Amino acid sequence: MKVYLLGDQMIIDQGNGIVTIPHSKTRFNFIGINTQIFDIDTKKAYTALTANIQNEAGLAIGTQDIVLLYLCSLGAKSTERVGRRIWRGMAERESMVIDTGGQDVWRGNDAGVNGSKYLPLPSVTGERMEVVSSSIEDMPSGILTFTGNALNGETVTIGTKVYTFQTTLTNVDGNVQIGATVLDSIDNLTNAIYPDSLAGKGTAFASAMTAQPQKIIALRVGSDKIVFSTNTAALASTETLTNASFSAPTFAQKSGTAVVKIEYLDVDGYEQQEVLIMNGTTIVLTNYVDGIFVNDFYALLTAENETGKGYITIKKEGGVSAGIYNMLGVGQNKSLVPKRMVPRGKTLTLKGWDATEVQGKRVIYRIGCTASYGIRHNPVYHFTDNVYLKSSTSSQLMLNEIVPELSVLTISAWADQAGAEGSASWWGYLDDNI
Repeated sequence: MKVYLLGDQMIIDQGNGIVTIPHSKTRFNFIGINTQIFDIDTKKAYTALTANIQNEAGLAIGTQDIVLLYLCSLGAKSTERVGRRIWRGMAERESMVIDTGGQDVWRGNDAGVNGSKYLPLPSVTGERMEVVSSSIEDMPSGILTFTGNALNGETVTIGTKVYTFQTTLTNVDGNVQIGATVLDSIDNLTNAIYPDSLAGKGTAFASAMTAQPQKIIALRVGSDKIVFSTNTAALASTETLTNASFSAPTFAQKSGTAVVKIEYLDVDGYEQQEVLIMNGTTIVLTNYVDGIFVNDFYALLTAENETGKGYITIKKEGGVSAGIYNMLGVGQNKSLVPKRMVPRGKTLTLKGWDATEVQGKRVIYRIGCTASYGIRHNPVYHFTDNVYLKSSTSSQLMLNEIVPELSVLTISAWADQAGAEGSASWWGYLDDNI
């Protein structure tokens, strides 16, 4: 069941018919357990967490509105984010060429990794994708993989620091509480490496815990692995664990990106996410096989104060370099590709954008999407706004454009002279459809 507020009417959709009840938004607060209430006029959604229906004075209202106590499901996937959030894209473009057809604004042409001017789209039937770097530095220093829980007294040595798992935690530097599950134990050990910045002191690990002295960075990946990154050479990585083992007895010195995250849309258009452990210049395949669009791509783990050392690209499994969908450039921890596809079940309200040119070459920037007036027209792009620039910035250009689900948004550029360089970005609100 869903409840909609429209003007002075409350429309109740129970799945087998529509009921309309007059109401006043200024007089009533409609509150029901987990009930989703959608205000069509303001495009806001409310979730009630208590079992009351009250007016603004706190008094119970008419029994005709008790229907609001029924539960309402949005039918969202478990990995889908719900509620309003800010959505944005940003890009840089170097060494533009003169071309009447224009070119996508994104950071990547400087690497020569894409032979076309426009970033291609994955197959609408879904694809498995591959991720690889141009540098062997973009990989972990080591990985600790668990097959079961830690046992009392077992140890993990990381550099010069020894961590001891305990069933009953005592307050001695290095002691870590064995969790109720292997996942809890993994999290307790990971958190113990950063005792001054994360929760758990005195419960997950000893209050006397001191920081890992060799500045090794750790991240839990999945339900069975801790991934480590350090740019310090020849550090020990040993253990006495019955149900876990290191990938090697000594950490490799690595200064780049060890773990990345992909935000993509599946074959049905819904938001999904996957975390991948990098392997340098060796290709790593995604677990998903049904990706139709990569919306964002960024690093989750690097060595301390470091960034990616190579061009980290994502494309179709077995695809050619001209088929790159997204990329992390050298020195980048986040993609500078502004192209986005609005997820299924969402609407983007595009609020503003900006652009800059810095080499004294006249360029026209255009922001556009495969929709106009809130109606999708895939695969035809319609310009939403444009601006001419030469050694200048546009400042913030305000918009209020509705971009419906599964529409693609991008920024492109047409240069009058070769060698133009600049940047561009956009922002807006991504809301659940009602």
